[in-house]
Amino acid sequence: MKYAGNWDPKARQPMAYRWQKRILSNTFLSQNMTVLAYGNYVNQTKNIKPFFTASYYEKDKEPIVKRDYTGELNALFVGTLSENKRPLKVVQIVEDLRNEGVPVTLDIYGNGPLFESLNDYIKKNKLNPFIHLHGNQPLSSVTQAYKKAHFAFLLSRSEGWPKAVAEPMFWGCIPIATAVSCVPWMLTDDDNQTRGILIKELSNASEIIKEYLNRTNKLDEMSNNAANWSRQYTLDKFDYEIEKLL
Repeated sequence: MKYAGNWDPKARQPMAYRWQKRILSNTFLSQNMTVLAYGNYVNQTKNIKPFFTASYYEKDKEPIVKRDYTGELNALFVGTLSENKRPLKVVQIVEDLRNEGVPVTLDIYGNGPLFESLNDYIKKNKLNPFIHLHGNQPLSSVTQAYKKAHFAFLLSRSEGWPKAVAEPMFWGCIPIATAVSCVPWMLTDDDNQTRGILIKELSNASEIIKEYLNRTNKLDEMSNNAANWSRQYTLDKFDYEIEKLL
């Protein structure tokens, strides 16, 4: 059984979600079942197996483009334009950074119920020159954007395995993400080798980003760490691991 949602036992979730996880973790009720869950958490029952998903094959790997973090910066948002993903907050963070003199542009890929209200906000606040709504686009177009962009935002309230984090990492694009679900595990390791920027308080997100922009060597290292980590999780490996399970 593949649990596609947020498995984090500390996550604040509705009662129905918590009951799902309790039933699946009960080795008596689920004694003939292995549960594939995103993220590696302590004190899990023996039938819970940390797993992953993927978007790219080994053959898709190309050399990582070295970014310049001292000039014009490009950030992305990729995903559904819904309350859970908080795209308006992404727009406002970029707006704040622009107001503080950071030369950053934002490209938004995706559609959803907030598309029109986002478009209205961008027009009303005259953000059109540096924030662009592209709507839904094929993965090939988004991949080309990942290859050139410096950062990719994901400020979700809840996630399973966020491809909007793993996919940009594959191309050395640094994720800026909230610490939900398995995101902290994706962006840090036991040696504290960071692979992205974790946002714990949205109120000071722009300040955290500005601090990192003053450490360009750290950003280069972070970009390489992100790519090295994400490139372990290809569709080839996914197929192989599923075969082993079966």
